[in-house]
Amino acid sequence: SKVEVYESNIEALNESARSDRDQRKDALSEEVEALKQELADMRQRLEERQSEHDAERERREAADNELAQRKQEVADIKARIKQLRERMQVFESDYCPTCEQPIAEEHREKVSDAIKREGRELVERRKSREEEAKDKQRERDELARRERERSEQVAELRSEGSHKKRLKQEKAEEIRRLEQSAEHAGGDMRRLREEMAELEREVALRDRRVKTYDRLDSLLQEDGIK
Repeated sequence: SKVEVYESNIEALNESARSDRDQRKDALSEEVEALKQELADMRQRLEERQSEHDAERERREAADNELAQRKQEVADIKARIKQLRERMQVFESDYCPTCEQPIAEEHREKVSDAIKREGRELVERRKSREEEAKDKQRERDELARRERERSEQVAELRSEGSHKKRLKQEKAEEIRRLEQSAEHAGGDMRRLREEMAELEREVALRDRRVKTYDRLDSLLQEDGIK
């Protein structure tokens, strides 16, 4: 019947739509699983980069402390050299500025030699500390550069991870919508079959009535009743 043909066509269309939904759902499920694995790998890389960043930061902070110590040592040495110069100026005079007594030449030479000797040692130590400070500054700058590099890598991984999480959520939501649409399509198909069955019953009832009227009309004509 036409109803059966119509139902067959609807079923074919529904089957095609169901097949398309299943294929899309399978593809999305594979993509979600792939994203899960990528996120797991990314979390591991993020932990590694974060650990490296923390280690670089600790080394840079240690270098900062050592650099500050070297600079302080240089400042202390310079302050001591200044004191020696001032003391040397005292012994260049013939009289002691404190007691105003003459300074013995032997004492002057002895103290002057001691001041000069300490001054030379301090100058050498200052040069050594200044070189150490320069080396430590270069080391500190390199550590800071590597720390910034690790920080940028961590930020990039976090940004990429957030993007992939959104993709996974979007695909999971699309899977959920496909499942809901399949449920709705099944319900719609059941209602359509019920409506078609009801229509077939009404058509059959109408056909029986028409046949009954036709038989009655035929009988009446045979009896001469018009």
